[in-house]
Amino acid sequence: MKQITDPQVALTGPREIVKERGLLGGEAPVSSGLAKEYWLELVQYPEDSARSLWLNVDDQWRCFHSPNAQIQNAVQNAFNNPKQFDVLVWYQDIKIVGLVVHSKG
Repeated sequence: MKQITDPQVALTGPREIVKERGLLGGEAPVSSGLAKEYWLELVQYPEDSARSLWLNVDDQWRCFHSPNAQIQNAVQNAFNNPKQFDVLVWYQDIKIVGLVVHSKG
């Protein structure tokens, strides 16, 4: 598979995967910022929707669908220890496309 790097979306990977995720062409550019608050849906509603993690970034709520337990724990730990950690987020409109918990040096 041919690998691509698209600077507009800061994503490297097989072209087919990038296209499948809807990140090539015509979409909003990727922006980034620090999360200030979080909101974790413990039970999804309506029932047929994905359970989501919401992060307040750049004064707007951004959504990450179906976070696994490791992501939930890392984000919760970061917000429980704000002097030690930041949550860095990459997003397109309200969709979170990248997420890092970063220790403060």
